[in-house]
Amino acid sequence: MYATGDEYREEMGRRGLSVLASSVADIWSSKADVCRSALRLLAIASMELFIDFLLDRLEGHQVVMVLGLEAQSELSCRAS
Repeated sequence: MYATGDEYREEMGRRGLSVLASSVADIWSSKADVCRSALRLLAIASMELFIDFLLDRLEGHQVVMVLGLEAQSELSCRAS
C-alpha cells in the first residue's frame, strides 16, 4: 500500500530532510560542530537512514562514528 495525500507529503519531507542532513554530515565531516548537528537532525528525521549512514562509514570515519553515537545517545536520553 502506498502513502497518499498528507502521509505522502510528510514522508517525502522526512526523506528530503534526511538526504540534506546526511549530505551536510558527509561534506562537513571535518567540522565536528556542523557534522554533529547534521547527525542529530538525521537521527530525528529518520533513524533508519541515520543507521545506514553510520554503517556506510564504519571504516575510516572514526570522528563521524563518534559523533553519530553521541547523537544517538543524546536522542535516547531525551526519549527517556
